[in-house]
Amino acid sequence: MLPRKGIRAGAVLAGLICVIAPGPHSRAARAAEQAQPVEDPAAVRPDWQTADRGAMLGVSRLSPGQVHAFYRARGFDSEAAAEYAAACVFQMVLRNDAAGGTLASRLADWRIRTAAGTQRFVPLEAWEREWSRRGVSEAARIAFRWAQFPPLQDFAPGDWIMGMVALTPRPKGKFELDYTWSIDGISHRGTLRGLECAAGD
Repeated sequence: MLPRKGIRAGAVLAGLICVIAPGPHSRAARAAEQAQPVEDPAAVRPDWQTADRGAMLGVSRLSPGQVHAFYRARGFDSEAAAEYAAACVFQMVLRNDAAGGTLASRLADWRIRTAAGTQRFVPLEAWEREWSRRGVSEAARIAFRWAQFPPLQDFAPGDWIMGMVALTPRPKGKFELDYTWSIDGISHRGTLRGLECAAGD
């Protein structure tokens, strides 16, 4: 079984594959055995973070250059990698440090609030349809899927998840992230303020 390790914004070029880090009794443990261990997110500080009812949410912006280089190294051609890199890409980590029960996350329920209105993170399925249309290799598509923040995830105290999310069109200026998750079926909501996309390279 792997240690509880994952990835962070500054480490994406070092070789991200694992996005689910199980605790010692997690149902995700067997799946994670196939992934490589990398940095502990507790050892680094995201650009924005909040602690809420025993859970920790951290968000770090990724530059277009970082994102493009990462996916080129995973088998994407330059044009496909550039399409994802042109979005506003973040690395997110959500930890169940001491929520007192199972934490369930559904990314489709999260919202970005900007001066122009609201938007959602681009769904994983939309990217996968685009990569299939472009003829991106199966190996590259698998690497992409592993690198994304999971659309749905349940995890016990001590577990955490990490991965990329993207917004398109890119919001202008600063914006807010309205997040939501449930702990043993009880919903909790909060807001992370002052987010902004990384500047272009």
